[in-house]
Order: sequence, then structure tokens, then C-alpha cells
Amino acid sequence: GWWRFNDVDIRPDYPLLAVADWRRLLLQCGFEAADAIMPDACLHGLSLHQAVLVGRAAKDRDHDGQHWLIFADEEGGGLALAARLQTLGAECSLVWREWTGSRPASLPSGQDSIRPDDVAGFAALIARLSDGRPLTHIQHLWSLDATSASADPDEVAAVICQSSLHLVQALVSCGLKTLPALTFATPGRNGSLAGEHMPVHAPLWGL
Repeated sequence: GWWRFNDVDIRPDYPLLAVADWRRLLLQCGFEAADAIMPDACLHGLSLHQAVLVGRAAKDRDHDGQHWLIFADEEGGGLALAARLQTLGAECSLVWREWTGSRPASLPSGQDSIRPDDVAGFAALIARLSDGRPLTHIQHLWSLDATSASADPDEVAAVICQSSLHLVQALVSCGLKTLPALTFATPGRNGSLAGEHMPVHAPLWGL
């Protein structure tokens, strides 16, 4: 449970942190600014001891020494991300989604392709890319290709959920000394505000 913490150097005897400790911790983690938004006890007549913590990441932080694995989307977001990271000193490896029965004839150096249902392929990919310069970040962008509310839920589940599950399983089975940071992206807007719901992404959020 939440009380079984072991970072006693940060919180020696209680699982919760005071606001001042959160500010200090966020600054130590590389944020340029950190603050807390708290309710006005005098205005509301309440003392809830609650706060919303906000922090601003440092701009253009040095990414030298980082190795990013990007599961690239077909709209170019992965390519743009890789280009940006490379200008900051990071190494990037891109992986494209193979359609059933098709495989690109050739890909540039540093790029691969894989089927979403290829369990062994994910394990081999992680093992090969981790041999040498360890992976530090993995960005999964394949779900950005499913941007229509009318998309086939079965096809989306096969592409997004299968690939995500196989990716996580590969990370665990490869026995990496340090696991890379793992991020899954879905289309960046609230469909309910725009009048269009996109339930096809719900399985990934649940997973």
C-alpha cells in the first residue's frame, strides 16, 4: 500500500510530504520553477491542508547521453520528436508499424519496423537496442494514428494494446539493469469538448 515507502532520505517517517518539501524536491529533479496552489482558508472558512503542485520544466535541457526509442506514428510526430532530440544531443531509434503482410523494403540506419503482434520481435528489438548504449526513454506514438471516432475498435486494440503489452513484457523479460522511462501518447485533445468522443483509446488508458 501507499504506506510502504522506502525513500526514507526524502520522507523519513511519514508517506506524505509538506508543501515546502515538494517545492524543494521538484527543483532538485530539474524543474525551473515549482509552486503550490492552495485554497484560501480565510475566504472559504476551511482548512483542508490540500494543494495543487505545479512545476515548469527547464527549457531545452541537455539530452546528451540519452537513447530514445520512438514507436513512430504515420503523421510525422515521431520524426519531428527525433529531430528535436537529436539537436539536443540524444540518440534516437525509430520503429515503424508493419501492416499485416507487408514490410518496408528498406529503412534508413537507426530505423526498424515491427508488427504489433510480434511478441518475439519486441523482445529481440529491446535486447538489440539495449546492447551498447542503454535505452533511457521509450515513446510509444502508434495510437496517434487512430484519430477518428469511427475507427474500428478491434483494429485499434490490436495495434495499440497488443503492441503496448508486448513492449512492456519485453522490457521485463530482457532483464535490463535500469528500465527506461516509458510514455504512451494518445491524441492530445478532449473529444467531449469538441463534440466528438474517441472511446477507441479507452483500452490503452485502462491498461
